[in-house]
Amino acid sequence: MTAVGINAVYGMLFFTVLAPSMLSMITAGFVVTVTLLFGPLLGFIVSSLYPRVEMTIGRRLGGRATLDELYRLFAWSFLPAGLALLLVALLFSLLDRTSTVVQLILSLPLFILFCCGIRNYCSNVIAAQRFTLARGLTGMAITFILFVVLITAGFGLVAIVFRCGAGESLSAIFSQP
Repeated sequence: MTAVGINAVYGMLFFTVLAPSMLSMITAGFVVTVTLLFGPLLGFIVSSLYPRVEMTIGRRLGGRATLDELYRLFAWSFLPAGLALLLVALLFSLLDRTSTVVQLILSLPLFILFCCGIRNYCSNVIAAQRFTLARGLTGMAITFILFVVLITAGFGLVAIVFRCGAGESLSAIFSQP
């Protein structure tokens, strides 16, 4: 259950980082509502889908890790990077007129933490699957590519649904008093 909470917080952190750009288009109350409602859902979807893909690919390559192990590894490996992302977003909102060079310098610790999170995740998954380094890195690469394909297909399906008229139907439903 702790991993579920951590992944829900990741989703909210993601929306919090996007909040300053959304505030220019919509109200602050709406942004907070969207963050609280859809942030945990986004975190849950991503953190549930990626370990499942990781487990499926790992099993095909002879891995032995369970879904629970991979789910916990995904949650705990990126915790420092998620918190650093929030701090950088808050810092950028306070320093909104800084140059690109200053922003890049301030983002450097976030990048380092994110790289450490990826390294920790990869090494822990390889150990949990009981893979050699070469087999583990191959599995990680295949998993990432398949995950990107699945996410792209999901966005494509949503785009097709909205292109076929669902967008107008939804706007008509929500615009009625």
